[in-house]
Amino acid sequence: MKKFLHFLPVICACLFASFAMAQSIQLSTDTGIVSNGQIFNVWGDTAQSMAFSGIHLKNISSRKIEVKAKKIQDSLISGATVAMCFGTACYPPTTFTTPQSDTININAIDSSFVGHYNSNDNIGESIVTFVFFNISNVNDSAWIVVHYHATPTGIKEISSLNAEISNPYPNPAANFTSFNCSIPNYSGNVKLVISNILGSKVKEINIANEGILTVNTSDLNEGVYLYSFIVNDKLIVTKKLITQH
Repeated sequence: MKKFLHFLPVICACLFASFAMAQSIQLSTDTGIVSNGQIFNVWGDTAQSMAFSGIHLKNISSRKIEVKAKKIQDSLISGATVAMCFGTACYPPTTFTTPQSDTININAIDSSFVGHYNSNDNIGESIVTFVFFNISNVNDSAWIVVHYHATPTGIKEISSLNAEISNPYPNPAANFTSFNCSIPNYSGNVKLVISNILGSKVKEINIANEGILTVNTSDLNEGVYLYSFIVNDKLIVTKKLITQH
């Protein structure tokens, strides 16, 4: 019995070491560590490509590892494409696993990954899982889920108006957010419309004068919204607003 108790700490230590060795890749952003399966949202114009970047891969093991990136197209709108850049190379949308690995030394950080998305003028949301795995042990992996949202900005140039609106600040917003509005030499119908992600209007604000427009967001639930700047029934721009209380 005593012999068993003597060996028990050794067994536990070995199990702990095996567990620690099982996970070599730690994901993070500039704001902190990222858990497996964490969701990221990327918004963009249907007429432009979108890029997800800023994810950092850290080798937390005690040995150098070689890592590949893989994409899983969970839900892709018709006509959309996803391409990856990793390490020193970029690959076409037909590549689902990077043919080349990127070597990450002990405690080193790799921030080279970019997930490029093109909706090809199609409106909607696509969901893609990006997996990073150790080629010596495919179970030694980390992954994130990226939601790409392609929306029509419907930008229309109105040269006689030069109507503009700034990005909201702060964004994410808690109790309020503000915009800088420019509508020189125009006294027509100008408004800001805020809609939820399903497209239902939740707030409409008439803008009588240019300058700073402050919007109360305390009555909006936490989440993602779209705001549209409309001049004389013409959509100038639609962008994303996030509320956090």
